[in-house]
Amino acid sequence: ADHESLQQEASQLRGGLVGRLRIGTITTVLPAVPLLTVPFAARHPQVTITVLSLTSIEIQRGLDDFSLDAGLTYLDNEPLSHVRTIPLYRERYYLFTPASGPFAGRKTVAWADAAATPLCLLTPDMQNRRIINGLFTAAGAEPRATIETNSVLTLWAHLRAGPWSSVLSQAFLHLFGVPEELAAIPLEDGGAPHSIGLAIPDREPLTPSARELATLVTEMDLAAALERR
Repeated sequence: ADHESLQQEASQLRGGLVGRLRIGTITTVLPAVPLLTVPFAARHPQVTITVLSLTSIEIQRGLDDFSLDAGLTYLDNEPLSHVRTIPLYRERYYLFTPASGPFAGRKTVAWADAAATPLCLLTPDMQNRRIINGLFTAAGAEPRATIETNSVLTLWAHLRAGPWSSVLSQAFLHLFGVPEELAAIPLEDGGAPHSIGLAIPDREPLTPSARELATLVTEMDLAAALERR
């Protein structure tokens, strides 16, 4: 890690950062990642960016063993250790459901009502699923997850092709919008929303690519960008 940092520092002195930026991100943040990587690539065009979809546990491992420069994950639910964090936005949940289904015309949906419909959800090893399970439990309900997957693409394909609904955050509105055959209905208050943020190793020296990413996110308002969508 020190050797790689030295190489990147030397490249900056020669006229621009080169090397690689390795980001691990939980699945539910993937739709928002381009809001960070696009301006980073414009600012540092010689850096190769690698984005890996990982669980929060795998992100912790990657930051610890130097295989990741940064992680995008939850900051206040099962938080990482030995990291510095920068909050980005707070998750709000929507029920993505067939537009002509039982919730047609609804302005909001209760968690207990959402639990009674056939759901396609992420697998229980993912922190997002554990959060959602907790919100259903707090509402006195148990979700009917008839399909479970660790792939956002698979989840979205089932929403587009079948009778299923799913609980997703506002980041998915940014990526997909709302197709004609679906509705995205806010779920009623489930308590304090969880914070999504950037995590970088709590050590010196940071790799220059991690340092530059941290500088970039402090200059941005990612929450506002998602809200505009």
